[in-house]
Amino acid sequence: MIATVVGPEGEEIFCDEHGRVKIHFPWDRYSNGNEQSSCWVRVSQGWAGSQYGFIAIPRIGHEVIVEFLNGDPDQPIITGRTYHATNTPPYTLPEHKTKTVLRTETHQGEGFNELSFEDQAGKEQIYLHAQKDFDGLIENDHTTVIRHDHHLTVENDQFTQIKHNQHLTVEWESREAVTGEQVLSIEGSLHVKTGKVWVNEAGTEIHVKAGQKVVIEAGSEITVKAGGSFVKVDPAGVHLSGALVNLNSGGSAGSGSGFGGAMPALPGGLEPAVALAPPQTISYQALLQAEQANVPAVKVCPLAAQEATPAVNSITPPPPPPIAPPMAPPQPIMNPQPTANAQPNLGRSTKATPDFPTHFPKSSIGIENELAGLVVAMPANSAQKFGYVKSAQGDALFMLTKDMNQGSYQRPPSLQDGKNYQNWQTHTVELVSYPCEMDDKAAVETRKQAMLWLATHFTTHIDQSNHQPLAPIQSEDGRFVIEITNAKHVIAAGNGISAESQGQTITMTPSGQQATVGVAAKGFGTSATPELRLLESAPWYQKSLKSQFASLTSAENLDDKELAANVFAYLTSIYLKTAELAKKFGIYINEWDPMSEQITPNANGLTDPKVKNAWEILPRTKPSKIVEILSKSDAKAVMKHIKPQLQSRYSESLSKNVFQYFQDGGEVAGHGINNATVGDKHSPELAILFEFRTVPNELQSYLPKTESTTKSEVKLLDQFDPMKRKTVIQQVESLVQNSGDAFDKWYQSYRDSMNQPPVKNAKKIASANQKAQWVKEHNPQEWQRIIA
Repeated sequence: MIATVVGPEGEEIFCDEHGRVKIHFPWDRYSNGNEQSSCWVRVSQGWAGSQYGFIAIPRIGHEVIVEFLNGDPDQPIITGRTYHATNTPPYTLPEHKTKTVLRTETHQGEGFNELSFEDQAGKEQIYLHAQKDFDGLIENDHTTVIRHDHHLTVENDQFTQIKHNQHLTVEWESREAVTGEQVLSIEGSLHVKTGKVWVNEAGTEIHVKAGQKVVIEAGSEITVKAGGSFVKVDPAGVHLSGALVNLNSGGSAGSGSGFGGAMPALPGGLEPAVALAPPQTISYQALLQAEQANVPAVKVCPLAAQEATPAVNSITPPPPPPIAPPMAPPQPIMNPQPTANAQPNLGRSTKATPDFPTHFPKSSIGIENELAGLVVAMPANSAQKFGYVKSAQGDALFMLTKDMNQGSYQRPPSLQDGKNYQNWQTHTVELVSYPCEMDDKAAVETRKQAMLWLATHFTTHIDQSNHQPLAPIQSEDGRFVIEITNAKHVIAAGNGISAESQGQTITMTPSGQQATVGVAAKGFGTSATPELRLLESAPWYQKSLKSQFASLTSAENLDDKELAANVFAYLTSIYLKTAELAKKFGIYINEWDPMSEQITPNANGLTDPKVKNAWEILPRTKPSKIVEILSKSDAKAVMKHIKPQLQSRYSESLSKNVFQYFQDGGEVAGHGINNATVGDKHSPELAILFEFRTVPNELQSYLPKTESTTKSEVKLLDQFDPMKRKTVIQQVESLVQNSGDAFDKWYQSYRDSMNQPPVKNAKKIASANQKAQWVKEHNPQEWQRIIA
């Protein structure tokens, strides 16, 4: 049976400690294609021993083959994986049919690791690609024989340490070119022997110095020559020639520069391998008894009581609704052809969305704009980006991305086109600008004007082509171009239910706008620029910690006291704010359990929107990165004084776990931006980024402005986490549907006040936020009950 691996929104890999995953069957019309779609399902691997073997976790969106042990629907197991029309092989076929490939994909980033083999006669090759680091540990000998050439290019530094002897034999020519300085330091003796000529040439000076004696011996002739004078010793005698020969007549000996070479740096070592815990052993007789009793080795479906939800009790397919006939599970299509059940043939992506630039000479800014009045519908687990807008000159201006999940996509019956939109989800649309320098007014204005043009284009699109995909198009004035990177999408007006746009206008509202600012890490705490002063006004930043650090380290010899104090204040402020939020929202931090301090969890971790909103100015760069700007001794001093600050305010367990969380590279709110740099591109410095959850007045000039068309665009529902939001929407919808014509009259009156035309079916056209606004205004007691 074919299924698709699923998981939480925004995740790429989702598994448990046994390597089990969640799956969604194409016939399952009750699940939402997320982590609640099934119980944990075991995965067959190529080799599975006790803490050794082969493992490759199926990722979200992968198509897998599911079988059932002994035909038991409560014991599913994934026995294989398949490519299909969307998830294609690493290399195009049949052009590369002679390749055997093991290629991975970078998690939460771009790139891949690969080991591949080419078996075409005359082109045989083993190819190895490491996206970042390559570490190897050989416990004994390493022998390599190369029958032809060997090329090695190191684009940065190379360090080599040989702890015993080195022997090098070159049977022909050896050449070295050093453009800088070369240092040779030998604690023993140096022996150099040449068969013919030995030539040393220096542009300025050659200095030879010995502690006891220098002997220069030649078979027939020695000459010392300088400034037109010379001394020559040969079989005929000693010859002196010069303008004047002084013997015991004053003068002094010349002096050389002396040895000034630096010792080489030692190479970095490998981290020691983590010692494996002794495996648990189970007797053979116990396994036989378990098999006879039909006891599985790993817990089977249905889920345990504490994990179960009413919608997920078994992997067994539920009965179809009475109004619809049962659907046969679709079979994989190896050669896609147009059929009634095929995915919409909307074409393939021809362009990749450009990556964000990572370096700027000065402070940078990027803007996020959530559009009101439309949604995008895409297959579940599609990539977040589906297009971008660029200038006529080719400069990428902003991305088109899906954002908040609004539920399953239900294509209006009047627009059915014979294509299968099953398992498609609707999302709000967010425009994410490519960052630019804050003082580059032309770049800022171009992005603003491009966003306003796209909002106008979206309004035209849903009016003329509602529930259809965007197409690449150029603006009428020729300044902007839309490029589509994922053609499997449709744009629909409102909440995506109505077949008609009903005069909907696409807008951008303050509640859906955010700004991200990048500054030099060394600048934070100096208040040197307006943007730094704005960032330092963050409510969580405790500037007084700088003077406290100076007092604590007054007797310590620091390399850069001011910089160390700035880093200490920055990091300590973040650590303290994280501990505060952990207690406020009951967030699990490493091994700290909020229940141990009688705190009931009320948020889904540090990435919960209400937790991120509590920061107001959210650090987006991994806190541990800023330590890189300090010397090792200063960094050690800073970290030494942070933990006591935590311990003076919070419990030992919470302090310990918050400190360790960030020491291990933890993010403030996930998906950090950790590769940004600033300054001279030849010697870049670390940049740190901050997200303004609400854009302050100081940054309003960077935002495009359109007038809101609806009062409800204050986004009432944004205050809830995804699970709560879904529950609220369901209860609000029930009240609206049972309101008779009360809601219809309110909505028509509302549209009149906004100079918008009337609509035929208000209950279908209105957005979830508008319905929530009506409940809050006209049924306040019900609203309080719903959100309690």
